[in-house]
Amino acid sequence: MEWDEKMRVVKKIFRWVFDIILFVILGIALIMAYNHIQINIKGNTYTTMLGYSAFEVSTGSMSGTMEIGDAILVKLIDQNETVNKDEIVVYSQGTALVTHRIVEVNGNQIVTKGDANNTNDTPIQRNQIVGKVIKVIPNFRMWKEIILTPKVLIPASVALLLLWVFFSYDKVKVEVVVKEEPTKTKKKHTKQEEIEEKTEEIEQNDEENNEENIEKPEKKSTKKKTTTETKKSTTKGTKTKEENKTKKTNSTRKTTATKTSKKKAEEK
Repeated sequence: MEWDEKMRVVKKIFRWVFDIILFVILGIALIMAYNHIQINIKGNTYTTMLGYSAFEVSTGSMSGTMEIGDAILVKLIDQNETVNKDEIVVYSQGTALVTHRIVEVNGNQIVTKGDANNTNDTPIQRNQIVGKVIKVIPNFRMWKEIILTPKVLIPASVALLLLWVFFSYDKVKVEVVVKEEPTKTKKKHTKQEEIEEKTEEIEQNDEENNEENIEKPEKKSTKKKTTTETKKSTTKGTKTKEENKTKKTNSTRKTTATKTSKKKAEEK
């Protein structure tokens, strides 16, 4: 268990690192695409993004401060913004852009000089200045060539992708397990519910059977009562019929006796 936990921590760290690397590569790719559109398609001399721009140093006139292959981050300025002595500025000279240090400011006329040069530049006008250098990024060309060379870029991208998939596999597995657990609990709940329903049905059937068993003897007793009552009524009916017959016979006997007595009286 401890080894698994350590491996999970290591995988999490590697995942974060790979995510950051992929995010940086994606950002660089987007910046390069934007730069290509601004310069090669729209025909601008430099690109702008949120009031900033970036340039690559191509000469050694500022050696000691910035070297060939370094990148500089430049803040673009308005024409009304003031510039001061010792500030490094980027200004346009024909179709080229120059990055030098200001050595003199005479109203609207500005004199610049490269740190590695022995003489001052020819004076420029204030409206020629594009922006001020705020950051120097060393060895930019070297990293650009390493990253963007196809012999390096393709294998590195494939390796990063495979490593990302490898270290993300555990994450996917954990998510699948977490997603499957609720379904299992649901199944368990359904089984328990089925068992409870079956037990309830069995109890209901038992109760119905008990009620039927109770009702049957009551029906039998009622049937017996009805049969006994019918028997009694039939016996009573037979008795009444016999009594009627006897009454009739008695009445006929009486009539015959009266008739015979009358005849005898007449004969006398």
